[in-house]
Amino acid sequence: MTLPPKLSDESLRALVEEKLVNDPDFMPQSLAEKLGIPLRRIIESLPDDMRSRAPGEAAVPIWEAMTEWEKVTFMAGTPGAILEIPCRLPKGALGHGMYNLMDTNSALRGHLLMDKVDSVWFVSKRVFGMESHSVQFYDAEGGQCFGVYLGRDEERRIIASVKEGFFTLKALYAGGDCCKKNGVCRCERGHS
Repeated sequence: MTLPPKLSDESLRALVEEKLVNDPDFMPQSLAEKLGIPLRRIIESLPDDMRSRAPGEAAVPIWEAMTEWEKVTFMAGTPGAILEIPCRLPKGALGHGMYNLMDTNSALRGHLLMDKVDSVWFVSKRVFGMESHSVQFYDAEGGQCFGVYLGRDEERRIIASVKEGFFTLKALYAGGDCCKKNGVCRCERGHS
């Protein structure tokens, strides 16, 4: 794979399209690392039917809606680890500049820096040969803050009610109305 010195959006879209044809299960994070670019640029370059964007201001209401889902896998990465926590997302509350996770019975505890979230992406892309859907939270530089992947049952199928919740939430927040402020579209899709 030969890359131009500075990868334009158009060149990156073509490269991602080629990767999808040759390896539909390719990992966007691996490609971003190989190219030395933020992960969000890879997500933005996926075909329209595989990704939709909501503004960062929707991060808290999106999280709160996902707390109703039966089971998800929360994922967050650091340079030395990728953490996966299967759970029901805990409810939280804003305070001290953070979104504080409040359910002491949940495996997921701590504080989310929701004010750092610049965009939320609803992504539908195969992973390891299986259907996969996720809600991914990104900062202004295009780095992933964390992601929430739809939960699976004992037979590794996505839980139907969670999948329904995902598509309902996607339609609500990434279907166009979410990106308008004062009647003006703020996303790349140019809704009127």
